[in-house]
Amino acid sequence: MAKTHYKVLANGRDISAVLRDRLEQLLVTDRAGLAADTVMLALDNRDDKIAFPATGAELEIWLGTGDRQSYKGLYQVTELEMPLETRQLIIHATAAPFRDAIKSPRSRTYSDIRFGDLVSQIAAVHGLTPVVSTVLANRHFEHINQQGESDLNLLTRLATQMGAVAKPVAGRLLVTPRGTGQSASGKAMPEHRIDDPAHSRGTLRIAERSEYRAVAGRWFDEKSQRWKQEVAGEGEPLLVLKTGFRSGEDAAEAASSELTLLQRARRHLSLERPLNPALAAEARVRISGHRAAANGQWIIAEATHMITAGGVATTRLQLYEAR
Repeated sequence: MAKTHYKVLANGRDISAVLRDRLEQLLVTDRAGLAADTVMLALDNRDDKIAFPATGAELEIWLGTGDRQSYKGLYQVTELEMPLETRQLIIHATAAPFRDAIKSPRSRTYSDIRFGDLVSQIAAVHGLTPVVSTVLANRHFEHINQQGESDLNLLTRLATQMGAVAKPVAGRLLVTPRGTGQSASGKAMPEHRIDDPAHSRGTLRIAERSEYRAVAGRWFDEKSQRWKQEVAGEGEPLLVLKTGFRSGEDAAEAASSELTLLQRARRHLSLERPLNPALAAEARVRISGHRAAANGQWIIAEATHMITAGGVATTRLQLYEAR
């Protein structure tokens, strides 16, 4: 098994050597969508000599095996934990904290705008770099009403309507298709192959698909002054989205996106493997050589990388079926 290693910078200073004598556990969790990526460091503070890092301190993390090393991101310390029954110091940090302004309510309107331009405008206001999938960037909106709604919530709402996710991370404002294994450039993310079941532990869970066979999106027709419906799918039962839309195109798009989510097979795989820092949320994984029901293509919803003082180094994955 390849030797595992890590590198940690605290406010730009390399503290890896110090951690080697103190580290009990390092967890790095990468999540899909808006959920924040996190880091947890459990340190042996047996002599109470570790200086407490200030909340807000920045941590940069690299994880590696053999001669390879993967950058896992920039995090900000959010909480310190000190169990009374042990001499541990536990540090919690969250990835690329976004500025409070992007979560503050605003009221304004946009007219005749492409989604990519909207993301660019919002990113510029908050000092972020926009990274938007091409297929999403070209989506045109005649009118967008932002009423008492934060910029982040606005982007999340529109992205959800288009079957995508929006997420500020590491100084970038990312908007990518949901569950397609695509990067913001629109290209397929690298596919990781797992074909050695001897190194796998996990559980496959299979549940029924949603009972809904169709989804309806409502929109207000200004010309007739009536609410109308656009339906994706056929038959009953029918799920009617609570949100009202400004156009038939918006309503149809949202209905189709929701139906895709509902009809996705309820197959979820929990998998534990030897440490592989290259495995990240939204990446595709092709499994073979395992039980037949687990073989096939999956997408990572969450990846947790763990290194312990005892030499245990694993990657735990939560996966769902690829489309």
